[in-house]
Amino acid sequence: DPRRRFTHSAGTTCWGIMALKPRLNRKKNRKYVEIGRVVFIRFGKFRGTLAVITDVIDQNWILIDGRAFKRGAPRQTFNIKDIALTHLKVKMGHNVRHRTLKEKVAKADVQAEWDKTTQAQKVATQKAKKNSTDLERWRIMYNRRQRSWLIKAKYGKLKKKALQTAKRKFGPKNPVPYKDRKHPEKKDGKKRSAKCSGFEKRMRKQQKIDYKAIAAGAKDYVAKI
Repeated sequence: DPRRRFTHSAGTTCWGIMALKPRLNRKKNRKYVEIGRVVFIRFGKFRGTLAVITDVIDQNWILIDGRAFKRGAPRQTFNIKDIALTHLKVKMGHNVRHRTLKEKVAKADVQAEWDKTTQAQKVATQKAKKNSTDLERWRIMYNRRQRSWLIKAKYGKLKKKALQTAKRKFGPKNPVPYKDRKHPEKKDGKKRSAKCSGFEKRMRKQQKIDYKAIAAGAKDYVAKI
């Protein structure tokens, strides 16, 4: 059990190192409700925008200010259930003025850092999908089908090539050497079709030769002129 304690030679007891690592990692990645924490508003009039916590009232209510961002909410109280904490944080004091907060947000480049995250990209995709027209949605569907078809065709070719290579390298070998095998002789020229071309039909009509008699094995034939 990695959580069991072990005893040093001096007789003192402590928790194992392997048991401490997960706890340290979880503590490092935690997001706290604190002054300067950038939050994402999930519900309400200003949903989908960013704001900064300027003060903590109690365990359920906080004071935020989002005027430093585009379409940001004015300074007001918010319930913690209506926001989502982000990994971004601004170093600031308690309940700073709007101008000071705006300078600190611009200096930390919070908006650019937020746009790089997967959450921001997902929100932008949902917003674009919601505001798209019927023709744009049809184009997306058509392009997705074309991409899927190309991927399947390329995958099929690569799979076929891989199977051929595997069969050649690891498959059962022919006991007869290659030089002793019977190789059919290759015929010169291309295989001609049984159907006559238009030029041949015209030549037959002009010469009026009885090709059926020739095909039957007749030695002599009379050309009808």
